[in-house]
Amino acid sequence: MDSLLERYEPKQRHLAFLVGLLLLTFVLTVLLAFRAHRSEIARQLQVRAVLDDLSGQAVQQWERYLVEYGNEAVMQSFRMAGMHLSQQRDLSLESLAAGVKPLCADCASEEPHAYFDIRPSDEGFAVAALDHRVPAEVVDAVMSAVALGRYSAVGDSLALGLMVAGLENGEVSAATTMVRLGPDEDVVRVVGYHVPPALLQEFLLLAFDAYPAIPKPWARGAPNTEFFAIQADRDGRVMLAMAEGEQITATSRIQSGVLAGTTLHAGIRDNATRHLVAEGGLNSGVPLLLTLMFAICGLIVVALVLVRREAELVRLRADFISGVSHELRTPLAQIRMFTETLLLNRVRSDVERRRSLEIIDQEARRLTHLVENVLLFSKSEGGRRQPLAPEPTDLAAEVRRAAESFGPMWRTRDMSVRTELQDGITVAVDRGALRQIMVNLLDNALKYGPPGQRVTVGVALFDEAARVWVDDEGPGIPVADRDRIFEAFVRLARDTTSRSSGSGIGLSVVRELARLHGGNAWVTDAPGGGARIVVQFPGAYLRAEPPAEFAAAS
Repeated sequence: MDSLLERYEPKQRHLAFLVGLLLLTFVLTVLLAFRAHRSEIARQLQVRAVLDDLSGQAVQQWERYLVEYGNEAVMQSFRMAGMHLSQQRDLSLESLAAGVKPLCADCASEEPHAYFDIRPSDEGFAVAALDHRVPAEVVDAVMSAVALGRYSAVGDSLALGLMVAGLENGEVSAATTMVRLGPDEDVVRVVGYHVPPALLQEFLLLAFDAYPAIPKPWARGAPNTEFFAIQADRDGRVMLAMAEGEQITATSRIQSGVLAGTTLHAGIRDNATRHLVAEGGLNSGVPLLLTLMFAICGLIVVALVLVRREAELVRLRADFISGVSHELRTPLAQIRMFTETLLLNRVRSDVERRRSLEIIDQEARRLTHLVENVLLFSKSEGGRRQPLAPEPTDLAAEVRRAAESFGPMWRTRDMSVRTELQDGITVAVDRGALRQIMVNLLDNALKYGPPGQRVTVGVALFDEAARVWVDDEGPGIPVADRDRIFEAFVRLARDTTSRSSGSGIGLSVVRELARLHGGNAWVTDAPGGGARIVVQFPGAYLRAEPPAEFAAAS
């Protein structure tokens, strides 16, 4: 008994220390996370300030590249056409289309396919187009730009210009032209092609991403447009817009070249700072600290659950001690009283003497059963399995003897026993364990059944498994508690306040012994009211045919 109670001695101080340590760790982690969060905010502000400076450098670099590469691209595109025009040779639109090189060799968009030729005439200018898809707005814009001198001279008789015009659908298009000038710098001829909006925008995008604006260790191969939103417009018309809802921090205006008059804008994208902090090696460790906080929260919850279970164990331990103490006190008082009666020779007849001896034997058996229960339970809780010696046993005969051994106890409470035993069932069981199971089942029925009840003990074969059951006429077991009553120390709330005493380990021992045999134990409703506790043993068989009068309970 002492060893069993020692095993369940609560460790509340240790658990309280553990919970306190976890709480302290949690507070420290919160403080570290708060400081890390503030450090991360400060770091993001620093990164944003760096990006502000880099956006100014990026837009200036974009301007330089467009001036240099734009002029070179248009020159290469019109090299053959320029040679013909400078030699004052005639140039058909077909030869223009065949000889013009792509404006953007790296662009995936469709190349120009609408070519035009503009010449002076008596009525002003005559416009010829190889493809009627050249928008009239583009031709008008070219003529306006030529009239205003918006082109750059590249020789004595040639000039270049990229004239921008809006289309009917609100998109932006352009016309790239080669202008031939006469001796008095009069416009003699204008040849060119229409640049679709998608090609113009892709040209501007490729120019912006041509050189990395973010240091390589930070960018990790990401393009400039991952960090900056850009926009380009001319004469109030937007040519490229990737800055909707994002702040513009740098602006530059192209003063020369084919894109002269175009204004470039660049700004920091909303996710640029987070991208650099997360991917650029500037991570402050906040996610790790948050993960640690959640882990500590989980440990605190586990510790609180353990504390609650420990408190429940303390209560169960107190109930167990109270129940066992009562179980021990009652039979000991009976044994002592009737022993003194015999020693003092206060019995009046041989019948009373025999009755006193029967009570002493009955109470001694009760003490033996209680001690055996505690020892079996102690072994199972300590991880030691009860050694069993199964042997073929006549189940009905063994159960009948166990029921008859309770005769004196039944008579003290005016109870009767009815048996429903199917004879001939043989099963390999440990006879001592079987007796302990029956004693606990019968004692349970004796405690929780009313005086004058009739207890039914049954044995039957069900599909190569033998079942033993005991029915009482008590209040029964609620469905929600039918599995709990097989746990150690558990007693129903109604029983803790009634006259019925108990240790709370009897049915736990029953299930443990049944499972050691490969079987199980459970509780159902008895046919006549009350509770039926069933124990099943596998591997049973009939040694002989059962009597015809037998009627097994369902």
